[in-house]
Amino acid sequence: MTRTGTWTTPVGERALVLACAAIVFGLLAAPAAAQPPCPIGTVLATTVALVDTEPAIPNSIIIHPDGSGQTLASRGLTIDVCVTCSGAPLVGAPATEFTLTGPGIYICGLGSFADGPTDAAGCTTFTGTIVGGGCGGLLGVNVGGALAGVVGVAIRSPDGPGISPGYIDAGDLAFFASAFPSALGSPTFNPCVDYNTDAFVDASDLSWFASVLGLVGTACP
Repeated sequence: MTRTGTWTTPVGERALVLACAAIVFGLLAAPAAAQPPCPIGTVLATTVALVDTEPAIPNSIIIHPDGSGQTLASRGLTIDVCVTCSGAPLVGAPATEFTLTGPGIYICGLGSFADGPTDAAGCTTFTGTIVGGGCGGLLGVNVGGALAGVVGVAIRSPDGPGISPGYIDAGDLAFFASAFPSALGSPTFNPCVDYNTDAFVDASDLSWFASVLGLVGTACP
């Protein structure tokens, strides 16, 4: 039994993109006998697409470990996921079967599920925030625990990558300070702390960071 996928990339690039993404996300594994969430004996096919209704806004969101960060919808972004099992739409698959992951970011507790179960067309969406932290440029969309597609969304957080996950504290302040002040092209510039994506790490970023310093994510380990 094999997994098939429908991508938004050109046909000739699909296999290469999937293989590279699987390596990046550390998800290369032998095919399972079943293909959750489809019933045994059926073939799972997925379609993953990033819908951007605000092209003037960068494809990026700021996430917090307490869930108070930006939502995808607030940035004009929706991740659409549709599932069929041997050609039939998978209706009513729980939101927990659909999750987001990404290199350089961490997820707290239940912070990355889809908005709801699949509808009559077998589709669901991601429009909310991610409860977590870190910094990265890709989001992996997982269906039934397996990578189904990758979309380009830059993730930034005041809780920096690998720095006391779940807490915005002195370690994160030091991480910010290492790039302050700087501009794109400077050797010290770090896009992870350019929170307003204006290509400068300056007083506006510092002021915003100060407003969330001390925040704690209760759902984080």
